[in-house]
Parts: sequence; structure tokens; C-alpha cells
Amino acid sequence: MLGNYFFAFLKISENVPLPLEFQIEPSAVCNLRCQACSFKDSKKTDNSFLSKENFIKLIGEMAFIKTINFTGIGESLLNKNLSGLIKIAKNKKIQTLLITNGQLLNKKTVEDLLKSGLDKISISVESGKVDYYEKIRMGAKFEILKNNIILLEKAIKKNNSNLQVIINAMLLPETLKDISHLVKLIDLASLCKVNLITMQFPHNIHDFGIQNYFGKDKEKLRKTFNILKHYGEEKKIAVNFPSVNYKKGQCYYPWIYPQITSSGELLPAV
Repeated sequence: MLGNYFFAFLKISENVPLPLEFQIEPSAVCNLRCQACSFKDSKKTDNSFLSKENFIKLIGEMAFIKTINFTGIGESLLNKNLSGLIKIAKNKKIQTLLITNGQLLNKKTVEDLLKSGLDKISISVESGKVDYYEKIRMGAKFEILKNNIILLEKAIKKNNSNLQVIINAMLLPETLKDISHLVKLIDLASLCKVNLITMQFPHNIHDFGIQNYFGKDKEKLRKTFNILKHYGEEKKIAVNFPSVNYKKGQCYYPWIYPQITSSGELLPAV
């Protein structure tokens, strides 16, 4: 992986080491219409869901792969074969991560995920404030989210599972201007017994620079992160933040973290 970062840093596009981690999309259909997402059309096609047969062919040609992040433009839990895909990967000794909006977690899906051997599940939540969360994640209900995470954590404990639950927040100007959004997110994690929160900037931040998105005062941003970090420590929750030193054009995805869609397309192409 370090070799890939080296080639990415120098923007070398030839003889790049094979990536060890892939994003693979189980579903090109979503149950929500999030404001921060470019995905608008949710019409089902023959290629909307990754099949077991195609997945087996896919990883059969990638013996080098070490980690699969099951995610994409859609909601992965809409793929009825998801737990089967995870089992196939685990049988190949591949580490697995699932990213979900959490709205479709229920007793049956949780049971299937635990049986699949899934290593990590990351649940996307932008704010701990009910109204704002439901405004950003159109079609989602905060109470359902909370109850589903609690259900998941209780099932993990009951089954002595090693599945790690993560809450991930896409940082937005509104939530950094009023950090009570993120303070309440830490409160949500504490209530649901989740001990890790990760935060990230939108990918398109690289197009126009962090200073135009969040302001030119990086020190203020660092102080905000520090306040949230200490509050997380009080709640016994680790909070991981992105670097504030991003520069335009500093996207490493083509070299280290390629994505394969449910229809078999490789994105992004180098």
C-alpha cells in the first residue's frame, strides 16, 4: 500500500503496484435521496445489484486483494445477496467493511451480517440533530437510525461478535459552523454504545481547496477538531479527523482505492 501512495504522490500512472483494497458496489439503488449525494435516479436495471456469480468471478481474478469495502452509489443492504457476498470474501481470507445509511438494519439483516463474518460496519450520519439529519438525508428517520444502531450493538454483545461498529460523518460547513451538530453526534454514539466516530471532508473539496470550503483559518478548524476530540474522550469515544492540509489535486483513489460498480465498471480509471 505504501508503494501505491508513493506512485500516487508523484502522479505516476505506469507500473503501479496492485492495490490491496477495493470498493465494490453491491447496489446501484438507494432508499434515500441525500442532499450531499449526486445520485438522483434509483431506477432498477439488470445491473443494479451485484450477483454472487459475478462477485465470485471478480475476486477470482484478484488473488492479490486483501480488503473489500462494500459500498457504492447505492445502499448496500438493498442487495438481498449481501451477506452471501461477504461470506464469499471471508472464505478467501479477505477483510470486509460495509458502509450503510443504517435505515434498513433490522433483526434479520443484523443476524445475517453477524453470520457472514463481516469485520466492520460504518454507518453514515452527518449530524446528531434530528431535524438537520432528516433534512440532509431525505427519506431517513433519526429515531429509526438510533434504534437500529442500538439493536446492532446489542446483537453483537449477545453473540460475542467481533464486528466493529463505526459512525462516519461527512463534514459540512453547517456542522462545523455550529459544532453542536457534531457534539450531539458524539452523544448519539455514546447512547448507542459505539466507541469510534470517523469524520471526513467531501471528495470534491480537492477541486477548489479547503480554504474556500471552510474558510482560510485552518487553526480555527484545528481548534474545532480539538474540542470535539476532548468531548469524545470524556464520553470514552475515539474521534478520528481528516487532515486540514489537503491541496488541490491531492486525490489518491486511482492508485490505492479503486471502485468496481455493480455493473462491473472500474472507477476511477487512471
